Amino acid sequence: MALPTLTTKVPSRFRNPSAFMDWQQQRKAEKQNQLEVHGRYLERQNICNERHDVWSSREYFNRSIMIYNKKRQREEHKASLEQHRNRLWILFQEEKNQLEAEHRQLLQDRKMQRRH
Repeated sequence: MALPTLTTKVPSRFRNPSAFMDWQQQRKAEKQNQLEVHGRYLERQNICNERHDVWSSREYFNRSIMIYNKKRQREEHKASLEQHRNRLWILFQEEKNQLEAEHRQLLQDRKMQRRH
């Protein structure tokens, strides 16, 4: 890609050298600004390309899969603990109900013994 060059031919509308110098400085400033804008664009593109390379790499994929699997295992473990807790709660309730029934039966037996 060839870089633009400044013209050396003075346009006829510039009769006075200071007007030409002002025009030439303005053109230089515009070109400099354009180069800076293009440079920033290319820098952003470079950053995007680098990120894309990282994100599409095998290492990044493997790390993502590993993190996903660890998270899934934690969730499965948590669900397993929750199920275990629920089973224990059910057993506890059953035992509690059984003990309450036995207690009521004992109270009834005592009442019967007192009556006789």
